[in-house]
Amino acid sequence: MKLLLVVAAVLAVSSCASISLEDLEFHAWKLKFEKSYDSESEEVHRKQIWLNNRKHVLVHNILADQGLKSYRLGMTHFADMENEEYKRLVSRGCLGSFNTSLHHRGSTFLRLPEGTDLPDTVDWRDKGYVTDVQNQMQCGSCWAFSAIGALEGQNFRKTGKLVSLSKQQLVDCSQSFGNHGCGGGWMDWAFKYVQATGGIDTEASYPYEAKVICFYTRLSLHHNRLVQRLHHCSHSTNMSVNLPLPSPVTHEQDPKILKLLHLEQEPRLGTPPFSGQGPWPQIWRC
Repeated sequence: MKLLLVVAAVLAVSSCASISLEDLEFHAWKLKFEKSYDSESEEVHRKQIWLNNRKHVLVHNILADQGLKSYRLGMTHFADMENEEYKRLVSRGCLGSFNTSLHHRGSTFLRLPEGTDLPDTVDWRDKGYVTDVQNQMQCGSCWAFSAIGALEGQNFRKTGKLVSLSKQQLVDCSQSFGNHGCGGGWMDWAFKYVQATGGIDTEASYPYEAKVICFYTRLSLHHNRLVQRLHHCSHSTNMSVNLPLPSPVTHEQDPKILKLLHLEQEPRLGTPPFSGQGPWPQIWRC
């Protein structure tokens, strides 16, 4: 009888310790990402989702430590969201279908001869083409991040200097070219805006705000970044030929693939840094 009581007491203490550790971790996570909830019931609900995601992350990272996964996960600011909820959030920038024949009219397509000797992998981050990751926040502006990522890489290729360019200017000021700010957009229209405007401002002089207020004037262009022409990859069979060229491209990413809300360490890339649309004329989904 005493033995049973001791075992029960140990289990109770262990359970309390475990709950206390989870409470501390959840509290630390809320502080880190400045999370707050409208009610106690909402916090209980979010904490349970967070615990479920935490379990998923721990199991995944055990497999990664054993070499069974090529990347690790962590508890990001999305960790209190369910997969479906997350997909609804990141899909806010989807504008729907459109006339693909009009979209690519007059486009120049990149092609290389058959049998071109290509590297097995190219990671443009290692070559200095890619700026630090920035949080898009509650704004369907992924199309702007996509376009700017490609422009930053092209600018680095031309000048040897990696300069962070303004996503906010595209969000604010390219509506007349078909984009809708935080409501979604398309990379080609962003490029055409930059081409017509004669350049784009830097992130430092026109920082990201995740809302639409246009402060741009031509006089604010401290560093002109010109777009002279646009190229498209023709179709998926040419991807291996088109992508290893010395310039980052944009590539469309379906939200179904973005279920990994907790990506902490990316797998090594075998292609240039994808930040938007590639060979298929589909509207960009944030």
